[in-house]
Amino acid sequence: MEATRNERRGVRKATTTEPFVRTSDDGFVVVGASGEVLQSIRWADIAEVVAYKRDLLTMDLICAAFSTAAGVLELNEEVQGWDDVMAALPVQLPGARPFAGAFLDIVVPAFAANTTTLFKRAV
Repeated sequence: MEATRNERRGVRKATTTEPFVRTSDDGFVVVGASGEVLQSIRWADIAEVVAYKRDLLTMDLICAAFSTAAGVLELNEEVQGWDDVMAALPVQLPGARPFAGAFLDIVVPAFAANTTTLFKRAV
């Protein structure tokens, strides 16, 4: 069986003792280790989604910032539920750029932020 990218990089998977993201048709919530909701964002409240990388010296970490009137929530590719949130973007936010289609713009070149707008709500 082929190892996942995170396993090859030596990154451990999120477990129930770590926060995770749960996606729904209304939005998504960040749930803490003991099941409490740490943050909740409705799709309708998202003004902008920007993806970028953080340079961690030996590797990059892909992140996405979700901007609302209440502030900005950052998720990263290591959080459990990341794939579900990224897959939901073009479904829940009409006009959003699919993460898979923007992936190369975000990851190349290595160790550069490569800030890429995935969604911006018209005002």
